[in-house]
Amino acid sequence: MAMSNEKRVNPDDAWIEQLGKPNGLDKEGKPTWNFLPDVRHCRKLTKTQAKVAALLAEGNSPYAVAEAMGISTNTIAKHKRTTHIKLNVSNRQQLVGSVVALGLIKLPTGNELEDTIEQYNSLTPRQQEALQSLANGLSIEDVGKSMGIEFHTANDHMKMIYKRFNLGRGRISEENGKPGHNLFDPMGAAILNFIAVKLEAIRIYKERYPEIIVTSESPVNGAGAVPAASVEAVPAATASDATQPPMPDETPAQWQARLKTYQLLEAAILPDQEAKESGQNSVPSNTVDAGTAAIATKRLIGGEGLAK
Repeated sequence: MAMSNEKRVNPDDAWIEQLGKPNGLDKEGKPTWNFLPDVRHCRKLTKTQAKVAALLAEGNSPYAVAEAMGISTNTIAKHKRTTHIKLNVSNRQQLVGSVVALGLIKLPTGNELEDTIEQYNSLTPRQQEALQSLANGLSIEDVGKSMGIEFHTANDHMKMIYKRFNLGRGRISEENGKPGHNLFDPMGAAILNFIAVKLEAIRIYKERYPEIIVTSESPVNGAGAVPAASVEAVPAATASDATQPPMPDETPAQWQARLKTYQLLEAAILPDQEAKESGQNSVPSNTVDAGTAAIATKRLIGGEGLAK
């Protein structure tokens, strides 16, 4: 039986819930998935600068870019400095996101994307955390500080990430007795893989939850961002009362389970006469009997029905 055309990545996997959620609200109060730099107001790059930026973002070293473009490493260094100034970035990590936002680079698609997702899922939670911090523009040293670990431990995480993504370092052969230079820096390529996986997670997440419920307890700050737990994409049918905010330390799954329990209770205790007086044509379609209501009450009070 041929297996090559079968999907290897399950769309119900946890990586979608982990990476696909909206991270804030825009000025109109709509959920937003912005995680790449805003490059709309950056100064325009020349064709040469754009090519240099794309090659560096892919993981090529300045020496490899110089060879590929037939120019000196000093010229590459000048283009690199100018590009960083125009895009308002200070390191390769930040450069990768800007290059993707500008559409200067091709991300994995098709079978290559499937492989990339599998490789991402093979990382441990701590390695995934380190990779996401790296993609946010942190240096390896700062990744270690943000995770509360030593630099060498953070560096070990990076080495394992590169290994999982099959990324290595090529070297130029020695010339005139001098050691060769690195041709490839896997950091940029690893961040590109992460961005590709995150964009795919967002795409599937939007399809899964076409309607977004925003609680009334989600004030938008000046930057248009809200706490992650305040904005959750859930099917509209699972929440009868969108004004119920998540409780402290309550996960999105627990929040949804609690709202579902409220919905069961409302359906169970609403008599037909009350439904008519309130202007409803009939009792809600999910009406349950008193026994089910008792179970729902036990779940709500005892927390037995809340998702772990």
